[in-house]
Amino acid sequence: MTSSKQHHPATQISEDEAVALEIAPWDAIAPIRAADLDSGRDPSFNSVILPTVRTIFRQGRKPTSIIDIGCGVGRLTREFAKYSDGTVTALDPSPVSAQLASQYLASQHRFDVHNMTVQQYVRLGYGGHGLAVACMVLQDVVHLDSFLVATHSLLLPRGRLLIAITHPYYWPTYWHYDNEPWYRYDRVLFIRSEFRTSLARSGVQTLHVHRPLQTYFAALRSAGFLVEQLIEPMMPIAAQKRSGVEWNTPHFLFLVARRGR
Repeated sequence: MTSSKQHHPATQISEDEAVALEIAPWDAIAPIRAADLDSGRDPSFNSVILPTVRTIFRQGRKPTSIIDIGCGVGRLTREFAKYSDGTVTALDPSPVSAQLASQYLASQHRFDVHNMTVQQYVRLGYGGHGLAVACMVLQDVVHLDSFLVATHSLLLPRGRLLIAITHPYYWPTYWHYDNEPWYRYDRVLFIRSEFRTSLARSGVQTLHVHRPLQTYFAALRSAGFLVEQLIEPMMPIAAQKRSGVEWNTPHFLFLVARRGR
């Protein structure tokens, strides 16, 4: 099996450096990401992220309108149309990601893709969604508070937000920066490292923001959200054996929050 204890070099960077890495690298990563997902080479997506998202959707009420914030290349976005009778809106600030998502979803008329941030979307006066999804996004966002405030404002009263992030407690050990002299779990840290999946590497340096779990909860509460559900999914043993990827701890954390005011 492929051990989860591989060494992935990571470097602490400043907030200004983090801002420069927040969007630009995803233009280079987008075609790589599309190829990995289309070929099935990402066991985390196939065996953890997608099944967990499906389970959460099946448990909740059917939203009238869904927005996918940070949709990437649109492979997960297509799944959301199964759970809504309306148009699924998708946002991504990376021009290449948004273009690939548009091309992927072009044959279906229930998707509306925008190349913009959620803050830009709200400033243009858009909103009225019953559910917002931010899957594997918040750990790449520098200004978390403004992201969540904007997301809150585009939701209908009692609308919900589904979040998936790298697990704040276990990811530092999996990515091997927990032994770095600059690492402290209780601090917000901006980190530069190569984007990679369990089975493939991209060669592209991108941003990762480490935040302790209490920071996420405090930011959600400050933006007006009430957390209703927390899930720490594990990769099934059968999937680990099939892919050769070994998971001893959860790598991702899912939260479902409701707009509270």
